[in-house]
Amino acid sequence: MSVMVHQTTIYINCENVIGVDPTEEATKVADFENNYKSSATQVSYVQIEETAFIDDNSYADFKGHVSSWSDVKYTEKSNRYDLYLVVTA
Repeated sequence: MSVMVHQTTIYINCENVIGVDPTEEATKVADFENNYKSSATQVSYVQIEETAFIDDNSYADFKGHVSSWSDVKYTEKSNRYDLYLVVTA
């Protein structure tokens, strides 16, 4: 059995993040907070096992992998959300 972890980061405050468009990030944050955050599960940390495959996605690509937002785990830091979706095959 293999484990794939899809992950993405969206920045709440991208003031000190190089190469991130503040307007685009604000749109992503609003989309997540208004449409999906209440269905996802907030966790304090995520520990990924060594044998897992990690797929770092754009927010749009990440959303394409999600069939149910109740399967999504996220951490909330002062300036960002880190979203994770674990898929086993």
